[in-house]
Amino acid sequence: PVRYKAKYHKNLDESIVDLASVFRPHLSIVDGIVAMEGSGPTFGTPVKLNTILLSRDPVAIDHATARIMKINPSKTRYLGLAQERGLGSVAYEVKGYDIKQIATCFKGKPFVERVYEKGRPVLAIMQAISNSRYRWAPVS
Repeated sequence: PVRYKAKYHKNLDESIVDLASVFRPHLSIVDGIVAMEGSGPTFGTPVKLNTILLSRDPVAIDHATARIMKINPSKTRYLGLAQERGLGSVAYEVKGYDIKQIATCFKGKPFVERVYEKGRPVLAIMQAISNSRYRWAPVS
């Protein structure tokens, strides 16, 4: 561990996969109730998606989230590295709503793609809320 996390940025993809190798999540949750587009979180614009994703596979859930944001998941290097290390798969089934029904083209896409290309996770983990107003899309 280094005191200043910026030191990890040049190898961020590898660092994310290394952490996922050591701290293997049992359940990943993406809070897509209100997402952020543009230069979030400080200067972004909220986007109401009313969507929560759940998965036991961290690669599948990040891949699905990129697709929901209409970002090409193949540009997300850490996903390929994680799949190569056997941490998950991009071959998954979405139960509930089809990604095409939820997918939203985020404004400021070039910024978001730059964030993804550098391997910075855009996903927030939250406590699951059981509420029928939200669309649930388990990814398995």
